[in-house]
Parts: sequence; structure tokens; C-alpha cells
Amino acid sequence: MNWDTIEEVLVILLFGSVGGAISGAFVANFFANKRDKCRRKLELLAFLNAWKSDFQANRPKYAPEANLFRKVVELFDDFRIELIAKSTGVELDYSGTTQESFKTLVDAITSMTPGRVGGDDGRQKLLKAIGELAMFLRDN
Repeated sequence: MNWDTIEEVLVILLFGSVGGAISGAFVANFFANKRDKCRRKLELLAFLNAWKSDFQANRPKYAPEANLFRKVVELFDDFRIELIAKSTGVELDYSGTTQESFKTLVDAITSMTPGRVGGDDGRQKLLKAIGELAMFLRDN
């Protein structure tokens, strides 16, 4: 038995194992990032669809901390803050002009005030802005 050959085989196996582990880590990281990006986008899209549905139906929401139902317009600031939180993660998934377009669509909603969305005209503007943002997310 030639020990030089066994050492060479062991070195090759060692380097192959290390190289395979590093390559596997990069591939796993790539797919994990892609999965996270899709999850963040899906969560934001689901939130927008639920928000739009509530506004269209003018559905009152139960506020357990106050133990009463509140009009959806009265909860606009809560929805707006949640939109800011959810869109911050999604914004980082884009770059360049796509990121700027996304920011513009989010700003169109977050710059609104509860007083502006209380009337029919403001409500329609909000629904349109939510729809445009949802369409952007589906297309990008």
C-alpha cells in the first residue's frame, strides 16, 4: 500500500468537502433571500388587499383595547403606520428607478391624512392609490 496515494486522496476529499460546503452555503443563502423577498412582498400585498376591502365596504373594526367598534376611517393612522413598517422591508428589495417608483406610490398613501380620506373623494383617492401600489407589487 502506497501512503502517498492515500494522502493525496484524503487531501482531495478534504478540499472537495470544504468547497462543496461553501458552495452549498451560497446556494442556500441565495434561495433564502429570494424566499424572504417573496414573503415580504406577499405580506404587503395581503395587507393592502385587506385594507382596500375594509375601506370599500366601510367595515367597522373591533378595537379590543377600547372594547368598541371603530369606523375604518378612524383607524387610518394605524393602517398608515403598518403600511410604513411593511413597505420599509419591501423597499430594500428594489433598486434604482423601481425603488423610486415604489417609494412614490407608498408616499402617495402615507402623505394622506384621516381628514382627507373621510369623504367620498378622499376615499376614492385612497382606494386608487392602494390599487396602484398593489398592481406595482404584482408586476415587479
